[in-house]
Amino acid sequence: MRKYILLFLPLIIMACASPKVTVKNEAATTNWNNYKSFDFYKLDVSGDTVSAVFKERTDLLKTAIAKNLTARGLVQNNENPDLLINIGLVVKEKVQTRETSFTDPDRPKYMGTRNYSWKSETVETGRYREGFVTLDFIEGKLKTPLWQVSADGILPEKTEQIQKNIDQTIATILKDFPIAGNGASK
Repeated sequence: MRKYILLFLPLIIMACASPKVTVKNEAATTNWNNYKSFDFYKLDVSGDTVSAVFKERTDLLKTAIAKNLTARGLVQNNENPDLLINIGLVVKEKVQTRETSFTDPDRPKYMGTRNYSWKSETVETGRYREGFVTLDFIEGKLKTPLWQVSADGILPEKTEQIQKNIDQTIATILKDFPIAGNGASK
């Protein structure tokens, strides 16, 4: 059951390694100075995302995004936001394996006695979760895509510093966001 604790949270990738970040700027002519507020549009999830703490972890993710955007001068507005943020999460459980091979030069050539023999087979050595997150920034009134960023990587199993890991990952994936601090565009 322990492996289901961090079931969905692809944004804590930073604990193991820096996430692989991809930025897609869909509207190069956008005047980012016109955008002063934001809100969350919807959350799309798929894969291995059934967990008792799913809502709690999703709220931590939204809090980290809101904190980062507020530091840039944007205000969260539930009524009539200039920017809408769509969050997409995909989590897959992977199996790490190794192959036992009799022909491996590092293995002894002993075949054993009677019916014992060394069989070449694939052996499971562990399980891990791989996650992918996409943040779509959408124009609030026209519902047109403005900017997209995505990150993927391996999710750590440890939960001690989840909020810190999420904050670091959000800072990493939003470092190229077109609105710099104090609401000025880059």
